[in-house]
Amino acid sequence: MLHPANILLLALSLILFPAKGRQKSSAPQQKKAAGQKATGHGKQQKGMATFYSKRSTGARTASGARLHHDSLVCAHRTHPFGTRLKVTNPRNGKSVIVKVIDRGPFRRGGIIDLSWRAAKEIDMINQGVAMVIVNVVKDEIHSPYKLREQKDSIEFDIETNDFYDSTVPVWQNSNISKAIFKRGQTQHKQ
Repeated sequence: MLHPANILLLALSLILFPAKGRQKSSAPQQKKAAGQKATGHGKQQKGMATFYSKRSTGARTASGARLHHDSLVCAHRTHPFGTRLKVTNPRNGKSVIVKVIDRGPFRRGGIIDLSWRAAKEIDMINQGVAMVIVNVVKDEIHSPYKLREQKDSIEFDIETNDFYDSTVPVWQNSNISKAIFKRGQTQHKQ
C-alpha cells in the first residue's frame, strides 16, 4: 500500500511534468514553422538543399551503393531507397529527378543532399546551399531510370572454339600433349 506522502509526490510530479504525449503534438507545428510540410509519399517539402562535393566520389552510401558525382542521386532522411524525387529550384524554376540512395542531411533546415551533377542541373553550384521544393515522382514517364522488363527465361550464348576438339580436353588429347612435351624438350636442350 502506498504511503500518503508518496501519493502526494506522484500527483505533484504529474502536474509539473506533463506526459510525453502532449509534447509530441507540438513537433508538427515546429516543422511547419520551419517552412516544411509533413513528410510522406505524395507530399511536398520545402527546405534547404546541399550537395556532395566531387571528392565524395566512390564513397559508400547508406544503401550500399557507391556515390559518383555525375549520377542523379540524393540523400533523404525519410523516403525509402530507390524513391524518385523531383527537386525544383524556385529561384530559377529548374528541376531534376533524382533517386534516393543515402540518408541525410542531419543538420537543421536541410531536407536533401544532392549529387554534384543534380546540383549543377538546377544551378545551385555557386550558391552551395539553396531553397528547393521536393516532390515524389509517381509516374515512370519523366524518370531517367527505366525499370527493365523481367524475362521469364534466361538466355545463354555459348560459343565453341574450333582450335581444339571440344569433346576431348587438351590435357587428354595425346597428339597435342606429345607436341607440347616435345617442344618443351627441344627448348631445354638448346
